[in-house]
Amino acid sequence: MFAYYSLLATVSLALSAAAIPVTLPAGQSVPIRRRAKLTTDDGIFDHDRAIQLTVLTQNKHRQNLVNLIANVGESALRKGAAIKDVARIPLPVKRNLEQRAALKKRQAVELTDEEEVEWPGSISVGTPAQDFYVVFDTGSADLWVPSSECSSTTCSSKDKYDASASSTSAEADGEFQIQYGDGSNVSGPIRKDTVTVGGVSAENQFFSPVSELSDSFADDPIDGILGMAYPTISNLKQDPWFTNAQKQGAVASNSFGFYLAEQGSELFVGGTNEKLYTGDFEYHETDPSEGYWLTTGATLNMNGQAAAQDFETIIDSGTTIMYGPPEVVKQVYSSIEGSTTYDEANGMYTFPCDSAPTVAFNWGGKDWEVTAENFNLGKTEQGSSDCVGALAGQDLGLGDNTWLIGDAFMKNVYTVFDFEQNAVGFAALSGSGSSGNSSSSAAPSSSASASGSAPASASVTASESGSASATESASEPAGSDSASESAPANSASAPVESSPSAPASAPAASGSSGSSAPGGQWPGSSDNGDDSGNWWNWFPWFNNGNDQKN
Repeated sequence: MFAYYSLLATVSLALSAAAIPVTLPAGQSVPIRRRAKLTTDDGIFDHDRAIQLTVLTQNKHRQNLVNLIANVGESALRKGAAIKDVARIPLPVKRNLEQRAALKKRQAVELTDEEEVEWPGSISVGTPAQDFYVVFDTGSADLWVPSSECSSTTCSSKDKYDASASSTSAEADGEFQIQYGDGSNVSGPIRKDTVTVGGVSAENQFFSPVSELSDSFADDPIDGILGMAYPTISNLKQDPWFTNAQKQGAVASNSFGFYLAEQGSELFVGGTNEKLYTGDFEYHETDPSEGYWLTTGATLNMNGQAAAQDFETIIDSGTTIMYGPPEVVKQVYSSIEGSTTYDEANGMYTFPCDSAPTVAFNWGGKDWEVTAENFNLGKTEQGSSDCVGALAGQDLGLGDNTWLIGDAFMKNVYTVFDFEQNAVGFAALSGSGSSGNSSSSAAPSSSASASGSAPASASVTASESGSASATESASEPAGSDSASESAPANSASAPVESSPSAPASAPAASGSSGSSAPGGQWPGSSDNGDDSGNWWNWFPWFNNGNDQKN
């Protein structure tokens, strides 16, 4: 009898315990700051800086393709995708940038908002916490920060990770290496430790404390990069930080949101910040096997007319300029009255400053407009009436019909990246610059008009004034390897192979956008708690990585 009642009591307690709801943490807002603008204080387009960022972008996505082939296979590549030669910063541009960096150090002047281009914020690694200023990059999938073992001059001004000072640090197998635009690498060992962003922690997070840091980051205020794309483009072959945090139950919603503005920018971790947008989200499917936040069926409208149609777009927070296929972009600018070629080698064009075109992207739902202010990268020179457009023609090797869409677009919308539904969503900005409460978002559908409220989450806000924030990621394309030795015009702001003071005539219309290759739809998790249908189970090495973490 005693045994019977003891068993009954035990079962009753177990059932009572099971009935207690588990409360997941709410989302967090993380402030972020714009790291580099491509417009100088006096409103002039910073050509040298744009070339540097373009080279970094080219090489970042080159490495992503290498990782994608290694992790999934060539079948995951888009039609026409190809690994290009490593791009290099042309020597004259590199010298100009080095001279500017040296002058800045002598003057001991803090960076101004106008001198900055990516969206960095603060994170911590280890126990006790070691703080770093990193770029939150939806166009890559790995985390790296400088190591205390890095003795180069490039690391001298960076915060450095000391593994011996962290009680939660552990070694992991392998080596991390990425090549950037000056011929040098970012490389180092692989470790695991606790990584915290905006109060949200992921334990046993794989990352690299790099002992070699490219000279490209010498004058950059950021310490490293935190990738937020799908694991299929991970160089580490491991889950990115946010995916790991979600698997560990550290966030209530398997999504995060970006709000990019002149003031009060933020990354919201674990959902969206409902005070920063209005109305429903328009969702568009992505395919985890491709690694990117890539959507299909896009149209570019110029002054109300379709200038390019049925192309694919990668939404990349680590990129400022918007990039499309060179011939298509040339055709787009030919439709703008008064447009001229500014830098043919790097696909840059101008438009009359006083009559900016109306630019909008459409994915089968509404038009999402790029304001004239965000499309304008600045005047070609002092006193000029020509301004450089934020759309450039570059073959990044991502595919015949694949465009790269950066913050020139993202600043016009509130963007949510949803791992649960494998979709990117856009919502209209509310005009509010303050962070607020999050709300739970409904699952997006495959329809362009599918909508849902934002999930609870943690957010990181970025301020332009100088609060700790994420840094610029390697993301903007520039001169190709074959053009790296060609000398640009004498002016530091002159393009590599064309003179901005003597622009060419408007490009002739040619080429077509072509058709987009459809992406597959991947299963989400089931409602019964069985995660066998989750996308990470389609790749055995992701499971292996998870086993290592436990």
